[in-house]
Amino acid sequence: MIRSDKHTEFELLYRAYRRFVLHVLARHGVAEAQREDVAQEVFVVVHRRWQDRDPCPCRTRSWLYGIARRVAATHRRSLRRREHYQSRIPERTPPRDPEQIIDALRDHLAMRAAITGLEGDKRQVFELVANEHSGPEIAATLGVPLNTVYSRLRLARGQIVREARRLRQAA
Repeated sequence: MIRSDKHTEFELLYRAYRRFVLHVLARHGVAEAQREDVAQEVFVVVHRRWQDRDPCPCRTRSWLYGIARRVAATHRRSLRRREHYQSRIPERTPPRDPEQIIDALRDHLAMRAAITGLEGDKRQVFELVANEHSGPEIAATLGVPLNTVYSRLRLARGQIVREARRLRQAA
């Protein structure tokens, strides 16, 4: 297999600046345990935006710094958002009363039925979010604008809540 110049240049850039990117991520609050994964995200963006780079080597560090800083900020926002949502989940003690068990089971079945009732684009986005994909990843996967992803997710969540309530009240 013959490697293109772009791939060779990218590989050289990766080897030369990997440590620099890791350092930038550390300075911008990315935990050590997540730094390698976030660095890979940085280089995915670099690869995707390769045509935007300035061929002047003196500007490469600045370009990489900007990308790494933005990816680190996105990563931190994602963590905060995840922590916020997790903090909103009430701690449940297992129900002891058989009536509570039946109610919990009805709630669970209503929620599953509501999720199963999602169709098309909304279901696709909801499933990707449930599998811990980020909004930008989903947008790239589906080939749609980022705001479309967020809109579909908001609509899916609203539909699930309404349908689960309806099903629960009908039971």
